[in-house]
Amino acid sequence: MTAMVAALKADPASVARFYTDDASILGGGQRHVGREQIDQYWRSATMFADWKLEVLEVGGDATTPWMRGRSTLLGKSGRTMVTEFVGLLKRQPDGLKFYVDMFVMAEPMRRAPGG
Repeated sequence: MTAMVAALKADPASVARFYTDDASILGGGQRHVGREQIDQYWRSATMFADWKLEVLEVGGDATTPWMRGRSTLLGKSGRTMVTEFVGLLKRQPDGLKFYVDMFVMAEPMRRAPGG
């Protein structure tokens, strides 16, 4: 998860490399499926200044691992978005990658104090 946060801070588009070519991102009333849409999703994530990812639970086995976690994104505008996610992972030649990334809002979006 640390590598994903570092990727977002360096170049949001680079987060897409943590997803399989046939991955799906489902949440926020949107659905992004396949390499082209996953790449576009992360290319457009330029409004974020910081990201905190917390793994709350893991399960499955070597061939079908999953994780449940919490994502806190701080926008450059001072808004904070907190979601909870479930990630289904697939083993790839270069490591585990997200195959399905589903998220829901965990709390209402909020502005930073004074923002």
